[in-house]
Amino acid sequence: MRVKLRSLLTVIWLATIAATSTALILLSFNGAILTSLGFTRHFAKEQALIGLQSLEHGMIEAQVFLKSLAIHVGAGISAKNMPEAVRRFWIELPEASYRGVSIAFVSAESGGGIICHGREAADISPVDGGAGLVAKARTGGLERPIPDMRDTIWFKKAMAEPATLFQGYQPYQLPFHEDSANRGVIACHRVMQGGKPVGVVALRIDTGRMTRLLEASLERSVARSRVVLIEKMPDGNLNILADSSHEHDSRCQPDGNGIVTAGGIGDPLLSDALATIPESAAFFEEIDPSHREFRSLAGNYFANFMNVRPGKPPAWAVCALINADDILAPLGSRIWFDALVMLMAMGLAAGIAIWMSAGIAKPIERVTRVARDVGNLRFEAVEAIGESAIAEVDELSKATDSMRSGIKAFLRYLPEKILRNYLTPGSMASTGGEIQTVTILFSDIRDFSAITERSEPMALINQLNEYFEIISSLIAKHGGTLDKYIGDAIMAFWNAPDRVPLHARQACAVVLEGRKTFHSTRERWKREGLPQFHTRVGIHTGEVIVGNIGSSVRLNYTIIGDSVNLASRLEALNKEYGTSILISESTRAEAGDEFLTRPVDLVAVKGKTVPILVHELIGLRAEESETMVDLARLTTEALGLYQARDFTRAGERYSAILAKYPDDTLSRIMAGRCAKLESDPPPAEWSGVFRYNTK
Repeated sequence: MRVKLRSLLTVIWLATIAATSTALILLSFNGAILTSLGFTRHFAKEQALIGLQSLEHGMIEAQVFLKSLAIHVGAGISAKNMPEAVRRFWIELPEASYRGVSIAFVSAESGGGIICHGREAADISPVDGGAGLVAKARTGGLERPIPDMRDTIWFKKAMAEPATLFQGYQPYQLPFHEDSANRGVIACHRVMQGGKPVGVVALRIDTGRMTRLLEASLERSVARSRVVLIEKMPDGNLNILADSSHEHDSRCQPDGNGIVTAGGIGDPLLSDALATIPESAAFFEEIDPSHREFRSLAGNYFANFMNVRPGKPPAWAVCALINADDILAPLGSRIWFDALVMLMAMGLAAGIAIWMSAGIAKPIERVTRVARDVGNLRFEAVEAIGESAIAEVDELSKATDSMRSGIKAFLRYLPEKILRNYLTPGSMASTGGEIQTVTILFSDIRDFSAITERSEPMALINQLNEYFEIISSLIAKHGGTLDKYIGDAIMAFWNAPDRVPLHARQACAVVLEGRKTFHSTRERWKREGLPQFHTRVGIHTGEVIVGNIGSSVRLNYTIIGDSVNLASRLEALNKEYGTSILISESTRAEAGDEFLTRPVDLVAVKGKTVPILVHELIGLRAEESETMVDLARLTTEALGLYQARDFTRAGERYSAILAKYPDDTLSRIMAGRCAKLESDPPPAEWSGVFRYNTK
């Protein structure tokens, strides 16, 4: 009894649906994780944004304050009274405004001025005698030398710009106490009077105040988080200006220039976060936020960077760090428990599906293996498909078996490499071709017509098939494409459809290896009373048109062109010169010095006007005797004299060769030709080309 495949598949689908449903539940949990991660990324971005907005608000306040102060100081007040006007403007502000900031005025003419910090002030004036500047505190009378602030970059830039300028990190020391060193940033604005700049007012904001601005972004934090303000210094180092975690930590020790780095803090988390910033300065010019995910010793973290003033100095960025583990921890235990339950359900469903599908899987797998082998043209391991209880599978098995037998038989009519090109989906044979350089081989059996007259037909067919088997196997072994059998002749070519390196060498190797094989085969044929097959071969390397030639009814993958005709003519020329293997000059050059050859003649075959130098392929140079090497040398010398019109010496050389090698038909022909040309010299335009008018 055969069971319908559809019925079995219905049952299998039921089990599959159960497993799929479980998988969908798992996917929903995965979606929850992704949503949580997305929330964390959004939260990191929001914290960075709040910190950024706090800084921007502080910068706007500083800008408004400095602009107002510059206008106040420059409004009709004499240069001598400007410092006092700055102090009075300062002390009239609410006391809360003093925390973490100081203010200074520097005169453009003298460099003098005033520095205010809290309720204290220090006057800047030239030293007696004019050698430098000194700052003297009004409270306590502490006096100390102070650099001329007119030489600073921020002062020079402020004098040249009408708007408020924000500078980056500026180390400075207030002249009120011995230990009043501090770190901070500076904003400045020029003072105009009478249409020209007369000085600069500067607001110095220490990093402690900037840290308090950042702390506003941590009020709604649901996880371990941290906000840091960093600045990229001109030398490429990242200076930590404000840190909600380490600003007041004893580990926060600046270097000699007042720079605080992550390494200086000794914080691996901050070091890992800052390591995600690319070295390119373009990072601090980006307008959009930059999100990073990284793993540190402290856990998995998200870092969100926002530039404070993209593309404008100073190069500041707010970095918000969020611990991802704090967000995902509550989901972890629940997910593991639910995952275990779901895996058990999936295991049960999978077991049922496997048990139910076992009856149909095995025959389908066998059919699949056979079909795959057929698709790859592998017929060595023949696997019996067998019958199946499922009607559709049984029909498929028989169809696959028929297909295997048909394709295997079809390969005897078509080269395997060509058939492979049409085994890919969507491939279709059509007429067309391309120009390609190939090596063409024509092989023919000498005096085959006479052999057929005295041989029993069936015995001759069997012998001919054995001959074809030997040479066809060698052609396939050396990467050639067997084009066709033409009676007792064979046509093959190399370098199409697949590219074959050293294709001329491969063609020559086929002929020489075949010569060795046929030597022992002919000995056996002789013992069996069968006729001897002696082949003549012509090989030429040149351009042809290769492709599908024919019609919509039938196609033949072959080559056409002048080079094909030339290879055929070379095979026929063996009869004229008494040789067995003739190759063209292009084949000899392409094959290389591995082969021993000798020049035959400069000929123009029928249908060709351009002559070619024809060579006889003797064998592999490393395997040939000194006798054959000597024959090749003598023949080369003789042909050289012949081409130079020295027919007397050329005839002597060919005669000398005949004395050593009486069976050398080539030398006999050329010696006779030299004698004729010596008695009847050719015209002056004679080029040494011998023209054949027969095929």
